Amino acid sequence: MFLEQLIDFLFLAIPWLISEIRCPSRQKQRKQQDSCNDNINVPNPSNPPTDLVSPEQNFNYKEFPDAAEPENEIEARGLLSAASTSSLNYNSLANTVVEFRSGCFLPHKSERGPLLSSIARSIPTNITIILSAIVISGIAGFFAYLDLETTDKCIGIEPYLNNSIPEKVLKWKLIGESCQAWLLNFWFPATIALLFGRKLFIEKFRSLLYIGLIMGQLVVIYKAYLFMYCGSDFRDSYYRYPGNVIFFLGGILGCIEIARATKQSIKRIVLKIGQIFMFSLIMCLSYRNLIVPWFNEQTSDINKAMIASILPLFALIPVAVGKYVVLCHCTDFIQADVSFVLIYFNYLIPVALYRIMQAELTDLRLFVAFSLLHGTFNIIAQATRHFREKLWGRALRKLETRGFRPVPYCSPRIRRLQADLEIQDMLSQFGTLILSQVYMMLYRFSTFDVALSDEIKRIYPRVVIGLAIEFVFAWLSTFIQVWLYNIGIKTIWFRYWLRHVLANGIIMVVAVSYFSQVLLSVFKFRMESSIHDEYTLRNCTMPFTYK
Repeated sequence: MFLEQLIDFLFLAIPWLISEIRCPSRQKQRKQQDSCNDNINVPNPSNPPTDLVSPEQNFNYKEFPDAAEPENEIEARGLLSAASTSSLNYNSLANTVVEFRSGCFLPHKSERGPLLSSIARSIPTNITIILSAIVISGIAGFFAYLDLETTDKCIGIEPYLNNSIPEKVLKWKLIGESCQAWLLNFWFPATIALLFGRKLFIEKFRSLLYIGLIMGQLVVIYKAYLFMYCGSDFRDSYYRYPGNVIFFLGGILGCIEIARATKQSIKRIVLKIGQIFMFSLIMCLSYRNLIVPWFNEQTSDINKAMIASILPLFALIPVAVGKYVVLCHCTDFIQADVSFVLIYFNYLIPVALYRIMQAELTDLRLFVAFSLLHGTFNIIAQATRHFREKLWGRALRKLETRGFRPVPYCSPRIRRLQADLEIQDMLSQFGTLILSQVYMMLYRFSTFDVALSDEIKRIYPRVVIGLAIEFVFAWLSTFIQVWLYNIGIKTIWFRYWLRHVLANGIIMVVAVSYFSQVLLSVFKFRMESSIHDEYTLRNCTMPFTYK
């Protein structure tokens, strides 16, 4: 709840802190208000839509379209609907924040649906989402297995080897590093393909594939050079910085190509799309080089649990900035139903690291306690949303008297974005919970001479208990949003499930590729200090061999 409150605060305060950045629709509304103070501010639908955005009729995506609304909101939405019918550009309506003659801000009102229908809609939604998350985590677990047999082969045995790692193993490590470099550099083109669709991507943005291929090949050449001249030290952390620079350059070149295809200025595209990826790169570097080493240095489970619990706080600014950019500055060329693609990965990465840190906790009671605590805070945040919106409405009315203009906080576009992000959050929570346990199982199996069946039995109780807890809280969260706020989670999920599964699967594979060594270090530090004396270490031999 506290995290969501801070995100809302940053999301609404960004245009005040950065006064030179304004929403185009808000500038139009301000001009209309100056010319006619007696009318409700509606957007000027004079700008035709670009060829990248097609109009969508049922844009609001309420779960219960016929639910009763308060009279003042019906009047306001009716005027907005009348304004939107004069143009096919639905983005003008999506950016609207309704204001009355008194200048007050209209928060979202509860358009409550039937209780039993809300329960019935929530259960199948969560069941199908958890089944999809199991499939995604299985695919990501397969990539984790390939990583442990190539890139991170013998990672748990290296400290105990008197001699260097066999050359054949080093060659497989180089192959794994090269494949990961290509995967990471194709992340940007894959995201753009989800953003604009397959047909438009092939027609206008296929050059991004060549950029990803070239940048990935440059990283492969660089790693091959390190392998020839540095030997087993070619994977040291400080050797990774040139690869990060190459990824950064690939993102800049990709933004230039997008600007050329959309006929917009390079600066605008870099500020709209590029900055979101740059925030993600900074977050990843911080997690990799600062947060995880700090976590590994702790000796107390309580301290580790506290660090894991505050981990999502580091995503506050990237998430708030991403929501602001998507809702205010991307409506001219990005459809509402795919806008979550530019935000959701900043949600998933902290969740994945949190789950890995949670899996490292040896005490099952502490594991269950943090699962319950996480779910409880999420439910409180959903249940108090209407109350918090009223508080924000009062605060915004006072700020408006001082020249502050809020961004669209309760428009149909943000209703859709909220539903998409909720779906991605559930997929991430379920998937990373399973993946974290699979990671621990694979690490133990590849490092120690243990039976795979014993390791499966070891993680089975945690997976079942964790999924049961997450399912209950996810169902309650979905029920609250469907019943109290009429957010069409079920409608959107069953209509666009494939898009959400692809988006979540891509970022899960990317997270495994980039964070594999860091995630394994969490288990490595625990094993080295407490468990390795109880088991026999495996021999560091060829990949995919266990004798």
